[in-house]
Amino acid sequence: MFGGDSIIRIVECDTIDNWIGFTFCVIFNGNNGDAIARSPHSSFSSTHPLYLSFESEYTEEYFDMRLNLKENGSKHIWIIYISREHCHFVKTGAHITFKAQPNVKIQRWWMNRILKEDIHDIRSFKQRFHSKLNHNHVHFDYVKKSNSCSGPKIQLPYNWYVTKEEEVENIDAKSKENNLSNAGL
Repeated sequence: MFGGDSIIRIVECDTIDNWIGFTFCVIFNGNNGDAIARSPHSSFSSTHPLYLSFESEYTEEYFDMRLNLKENGSKHIWIIYISREHCHFVKTGAHITFKAQPNVKIQRWWMNRILKEDIHDIRSFKQRFHSKLNHNHVHFDYVKKSNSCSGPKIQLPYNWYVTKEEEVENIDAKSKENNLSNAGL
């Protein structure tokens, strides 16, 4: 389980074949919905005050959902499932976090890898889910916040259409970029 402002990066994920995706769960409070709608310093819309962020060096992919937070101080839980073929954040090292408008307070969040046997043994899954085991053989680093700005990032809706060819191409491009960087270029 992570604190509300935690940012993580997956550094290793077992390559077992029996996982089918990840769930992300966030618990948050909606405070003063009218103030959210009037917030002049936010790029968020009043109906999308919270989103799951996958941030790389120059881009940020986000997954959001329409929310109506009119009740002051109301507590909410949001559960998101992303299937394995769309979990490119596992290989890219993207920074993973939830982001919210100033008047939305993220209490905590966690993620679970879903295994094939979870579908057949719902009790096992419920036990892991309720115990909030966030690793399931997934190793991650906490990302420290930096005050230095690396420049503007292109914000994109979460890319559900990454093909295997595109994934291989992205990995090859990142490898070449790293090799050039290591060579001092």
